[in-house]
Amino acid sequence: MQEIVVGKNESGQRIDKLLGKYLSEASKGFLYKMMRKKNITLNDKKCVGNEMLFQGDCIRLWLAEETIEKFKSKPKKEFAKTLLKLEEIVYEDEDILVMNKPAGLLSQKAEPNDISANEIFLRYLLESGQISTKDLANQVKDYLIATRAYNPREKVFTPAPANRLDRNTSGLLICGKTLKGSQRMNALIKQRSVKKEYLAIVEGKIARGERIVGWLEKDEKKNKVSLAEEEKVGAKPIETEYLPLYYENGMTLLLVHLITGRTHQIRAHLSSIAHPIVGDRKYGSGRGTTQQLHAYRLQFPPIADMEVGGKTLVAKVPKSFKKWMKGYSWELGNREV
Repeated sequence: MQEIVVGKNESGQRIDKLLGKYLSEASKGFLYKMMRKKNITLNDKKCVGNEMLFQGDCIRLWLAEETIEKFKSKPKKEFAKTLLKLEEIVYEDEDILVMNKPAGLLSQKAEPNDISANEIFLRYLLESGQISTKDLANQVKDYLIATRAYNPREKVFTPAPANRLDRNTSGLLICGKTLKGSQRMNALIKQRSVKKEYLAIVEGKIARGERIVGWLEKDEKKNKVSLAEEEKVGAKPIETEYLPLYYENGMTLLLVHLITGRTHQIRAHLSSIAHPIVGDRKYGSGRGTTQQLHAYRLQFPPIADMEVGGKTLVAKVPKSFKKWMKGYSWELGNREV
């Protein structure tokens, strides 16, 4: 027999969901059968699977140890401890952590051999100044382990990024530290309740701001999107707003409001109006080798039971932006743009 005492990070979900994570190798049919036969109980009572869990609830698995081990979640492979130091922790509270992700760092799994953003975070060493292109989620999780904000033995919840940034896009990445934090952030982003603003350096001169719309199609094989002006089957609507801030040497610095949040949306949308992002070779840039796109600012709506509610967070711009736009007052721009 094994006993699972529901902790803070496991509460707020159905028992069948938790069991599916804890005994991830078992079929749903097996789990429901065990509940019907009272081989799995909740607070010493029969359960059917749809019961909501609360902190302190006790789940008992009246199963042979061999059976439990057979169906239990397999431990993740430990990777080398050569993960980067977090560029900057912009904000942290009990439920979430927001960091300034450097360009070149994965926030989500891109290839089969990459470390997945949803895997357990590896040991993160704050004192290490080494930068690696390994998975970002692992580094954040290592930080949470080091600060004792996350217990890796709690295998039914895994801290993970709530929003996504392309490998070569820098800036603000939200990471859920608790189940509550992850669920709230994922819901807010899905509802488009968090205002997301980016800085982009584009080729050519843009004289005035505009709100542009279109329809986006993705080619999964090429990992590239294309835009259409009219609705097409399978295409998703996108909406982007931009405001020019500064012009220098044939390039414009833009403040971009990402209204919808599709894959490569800003990159493809700006390219479609003949102003590709500097360094973005995939979408037509002929200048530079580093993509000049930065997730600059997040504005959170009021959230009654979360500290981040109503706050505005800003990420410092990379040095490459200052290199391309030498005449812009970045000291002011880092705060207000």
